[in-house]
Amino acid sequence: MRNIFTQFKGFRYATAQERWKMLGQLGLYIFGAGLLLIIGVFIYFAKDLPSPGKLSNRVVVESTKIYDRTGDHLLYDIHGEEKRTQIEFQAMPGTIKYS
Repeated sequence: MRNIFTQFKGFRYATAQERWKMLGQLGLYIFGAGLLLIIGVFIYFAKDLPSPGKLSNRVVVESTKIYDRTGDHLLYDIHGEEKRTQIEFQAMPGTIKYS
């Protein structure tokens, strides 16, 4: 296989058929390089994604709630960096469910 740059040096003196052949080869080289670039970018970003099997076993950090002795009144809501409370789907407002 000849070097691509030496091959395209004679582009000016080539016949029309040879020019189309050279342009087709150049197009294939550009397509191949672009395809490799796209695959490389996909692999780069895909390495940080979680595996689908671990999504159902996810541990969600919640805040600690301290109630009074009757259990009716919330005294303290202690949280570190996140303040989360899990609620049932039915308890969510309609604007959150269907947005």
